[in-house]
Amino acid sequence: MTQTQRWGLPVVLVFLALVLGGCGGGSGTGASTTAGTGNVAILITDDPTQVYTEIHVTITRISLIPSEDAAGSQPWVLFEGDETLDLLQLRDYADLFTVAEGVPVQDYEKVRLTISRVVLIDSLEDPPLELEARLPSGKIDLVPDGPLAVTEDSTLYLEIDIDAQNSVLIVEAGTGELIFRPVAFVRTYEEGASDLDNGVAATDEDEIESADGGPLISVSGLLRTDPSDRLLVCPSAQAAQMACVRLRLEDDSAVFDATGAAVDTEALVLGARLIAMGILARDPDDGRRVLDVLSAVLGTRPTIGTRGGTAAGAVDEDGLFVLRDGRSVTLTSETPVVNSGGTRLGPEAITDGQGMTIMGIVGADPLAATLVVLRGDPNGAEDEGQGELLDGEAGAPVTVLKGELVSVEEGGVLQLEVDGTTRWVRLADDGMLVISGRGSVGSGTLEQLADLSRARIIAHGSEGESYFEARQIVAITLGRDDMVVDGGPDRGGPPVHAGPPGRQR
Repeated sequence: MTQTQRWGLPVVLVFLALVLGGCGGGSGTGASTTAGTGNVAILITDDPTQVYTEIHVTITRISLIPSEDAAGSQPWVLFEGDETLDLLQLRDYADLFTVAEGVPVQDYEKVRLTISRVVLIDSLEDPPLELEARLPSGKIDLVPDGPLAVTEDSTLYLEIDIDAQNSVLIVEAGTGELIFRPVAFVRTYEEGASDLDNGVAATDEDEIESADGGPLISVSGLLRTDPSDRLLVCPSAQAAQMACVRLRLEDDSAVFDATGAAVDTEALVLGARLIAMGILARDPDDGRRVLDVLSAVLGTRPTIGTRGGTAAGAVDEDGLFVLRDGRSVTLTSETPVVNSGGTRLGPEAITDGQGMTIMGIVGADPLAATLVVLRGDPNGAEDEGQGELLDGEAGAPVTVLKGELVSVEEGGVLQLEVDGTTRWVRLADDGMLVISGRGSVGSGTLEQLADLSRARIIAHGSEGESYFEARQIVAITLGRDDMVVDGGPDRGGPPVHAGPPGRQR
């Protein structure tokens, strides 16, 4: 990877809709269209990892795959091109990657991502460390619990969440190469639907309801109006209305020009290109999805971009503050400062140690912020409840437990080796088990888990009297000679089997 490619990617604004402005979709190969068509929108988001500062993934195709017994149906291509994302720039929002029109109406079985390259970067090293990892099959199949239903004259939103914090696993094979073993979840939203549906997802239902089922997202494109003169952001002047995103501007919605200066909403003239960030909500009049705009910036990438960072202090009286890496950021009185749910906090919420994502005019010095999204509390407190059990902390409350599977016992109890110790995990009756195999990610069963020769386990739950009680378990298959390099130890051989509590061997 060249220096331009490495450092240019964040400037290319992963925050915006990367392909709304020109990359194609809907180029299906043989699927019947006699039953009508709908639209499919792809949202991509991510949970962070503490190991690498950048994970660059090059996506060349996204397809919907019908079931094998669907008569005369073939995969339908939603996107085909060559787009590189830094997944770790997508920590605090979802990016509207593409909207594909003319997708045949039917039920689809899975979403297939074709990936040509994965590059891991630790920019805290001097010089920055770059490692290229291989995706064994070159693709990821995301298999939800139920069908992905495309309906006529509607838009199905597919939110692909690549969980880099707990479920992206980097292993070193016996050959010495790095192999990328991702786990991703797919959530679905549909125009007119009242609830999130169909997802292979680990999501807090209360959080869904509070956000009206929609994430904090960014969109990019051309300004148009619908027949009722409501503003739309569209991939092109010719795009169908259902492929566009409706905007809802409130009195406190901020609008900026290409220099980062605040302007009136009258500056949003038809035909202008812009990037907008807001909450994907629902229009009470007709049930259509609508973007409640927090911030809109006139212009395109790479002028407008995002930067992640941690504040080195508070905002001064001139709206200026500094990040711990030395970069300076300036706010106007109109710049929204919000949390990841879109709640307005104000510049006083920026304190020493506060993590954030900044959208703004990235070529300016200082960076002219048009939106600041804060994450959790300062100094890493946003990760409270997401920690991993560490040596010397036995008995401390945890919600994430990671280790290698030793065995599956009667009653659905798993024996894990965690940092050289034996732990016991029990999956709740209503818990979810997700298995990331070779090129496929989907819901699984304990019987399937027992058939795996080696697996890395990430369990989410709480400590019980004898067991770690898990609400969700992610199992990632490992090869015989794979060694985890995401911070886990080299175990030097298979873990030792023991009986569960009360009958250890």
